[in-house]
Amino acid sequence: MGKGNRSRTNRAAEIIASQEHFQGKKSGNKTKKITVITSIIVAVVLIGMIALIVINSSGITVRAKTAVKSDNYRVSGSVLTYYFYLQYSEFLSYYGSYSSYFGLDTSKSLKSQSYDENRTWYDYFMDNTVEQLTQIVSLCEAAKRDGVKLDDEDRKDIDANIDTLKEYASQNNMSLSTFITAKFSDAVKLSDIKEATEMSVLASKYLKTLNEKFKSEVTDEAIDKYVEDNKSDFITADTLKYEFKAEKSIAGAEATEEENKAYDDAKTNMKKLAEELKAAATGADAFKTWMINYLCGDTASKAFDDAVAEKTKDLADTDKPSAEVLEKAKTDTVAYLRDSMEEKEGAEAPKFGETAYASALDNAVTSVYSSVVTNGFRKIENKGVAYSDPAAENATALNKWLFDAERKAGDSYIDETEGDTSSTYVVYLVTETAKKDEGKTVDVAHILISSKTAGYDESDTEKSNSASEAAKKKAEELLAGFNAGTKTLDAFKELGEKNTEDSNVVYEAVKEGDMVEEFNDWIFDEARAEGDTGIVKTTYGYHIMYFIGKGDPVWKVNAKNGVINDNLKSWYEETEAEFHVVCNRDSLTYVPA
Repeated sequence: MGKGNRSRTNRAAEIIASQEHFQGKKSGNKTKKITVITSIIVAVVLIGMIALIVINSSGITVRAKTAVKSDNYRVSGSVLTYYFYLQYSEFLSYYGSYSSYFGLDTSKSLKSQSYDENRTWYDYFMDNTVEQLTQIVSLCEAAKRDGVKLDDEDRKDIDANIDTLKEYASQNNMSLSTFITAKFSDAVKLSDIKEATEMSVLASKYLKTLNEKFKSEVTDEAIDKYVEDNKSDFITADTLKYEFKAEKSIAGAEATEEENKAYDDAKTNMKKLAEELKAAATGADAFKTWMINYLCGDTASKAFDDAVAEKTKDLADTDKPSAEVLEKAKTDTVAYLRDSMEEKEGAEAPKFGETAYASALDNAVTSVYSSVVTNGFRKIENKGVAYSDPAAENATALNKWLFDAERKAGDSYIDETEGDTSSTYVVYLVTETAKKDEGKTVDVAHILISSKTAGYDESDTEKSNSASEAAKKKAEELLAGFNAGTKTLDAFKELGEKNTEDSNVVYEAVKEGDMVEEFNDWIFDEARAEGDTGIVKTTYGYHIMYFIGKGDPVWKVNAKNGVINDNLKSWYEETEAEFHVVCNRDSLTYVPA
């Protein structure tokens, strides 16, 4: 599992196993017992999925098609259509109005819009749907083989989701069948939604057990091998860097002798500066000090002159600032830039009063700050450079240097690239050599008590405060009752299953930043010890906390998940073959979109 990568099996775990796969990153705020259908309906209603063009047909053609089949299952085109709309809704619930940035126009048919060179957006969502559905069928087949069935609790959840569907239909002043048609097309009926939900819940149930099995089987040897096979995902180096660049200016079709000489002089000057920085950069502080002096010298002065010329060009001559004013403005601006880079407290941009040119000078300062500090000094940090094998045939000179086994912090290097019209000289200083992410993870349990269930009303301040106090009181009472008992994790989990308004009681391998700030600060407190309890208030309510303990470092958690995902991928391939799970691609074109 690469950093941030979602493999085929990752997606299965997220889409099938997670009851709240539309809510994104863990944040200690998910709603209890929301299953796939409920999440989808909520997302559909909130984002107005009716924008998707729906072809109103009888759905008979779609229903007659077999989309996916196996030894014991036949999934109709209408059930596939329902899952297709779940995929589409998932995308919109994540990105909403930003979907246009991905090139998706929700007012047009998906079949008329290109996703990439070879696929339309319809193809993209259909590919995901087929992948999801074949995995669900494989899981259901394995569940049948191993005697795993839906129990009464599962049935209650399924019925609750159908009830939720009916509630949304009522809220929209529609009959249930009309509501389903409006959101999922005429091809989908209530019976299809029931069938799809039962399959999803059974698949989720079996996948949970399967994941636990694979998790228990992972060895340290398998983890180490996974890291070795995927070094670029786990090993990075940190550097400071700065690029000196020379460019040839050509006025005509060919460069003049004068232009060629200017380019050669620029290259010489840029290379000299790079060598000076390399020589001076005996460490990170020295590198930064040299950069501050360089950027706050001629570089900042020229940037200020250029910015002023641009910002004041439309001013009347009588309104333009005097040479004395400009010189003081430049001095004050450079001092402000230096204070900002040295992180001195109280660094303030110079003010120019209410004169006719004040606004122009203010804009010039902003422009210079952006080019010199934001795009110059702030970008010398170069963290997380992914590992590249220095012995590889196509290894660059930089990678051969940076990932050499003898490399150490404080080493410096100039990466030169010279061309006919442009040349760069990039100075690198190693601040941390190749390493794995040793960041902390923790295991934690919590019970969420939301003020919203206690009569929260955002429009009524008094009622909101009262609801918050009620939630706080309930949390305090539950914690007091827990502390009066055995105070074990099992007891906490049992209490949580009965009272939490989150989908999970236990969260494992939580990384810094995964949870909301207050939650995060409590679990990563250096003084935190196993068995600690407490109450944390966040925007989601009151969390009764139980600290289970510290987990593996981030790299090991990611590698372990990678091993599990590889094993799950193999399992899917074997199971699909065992039960002859196949997709009838001919049926896919009938899905209305």
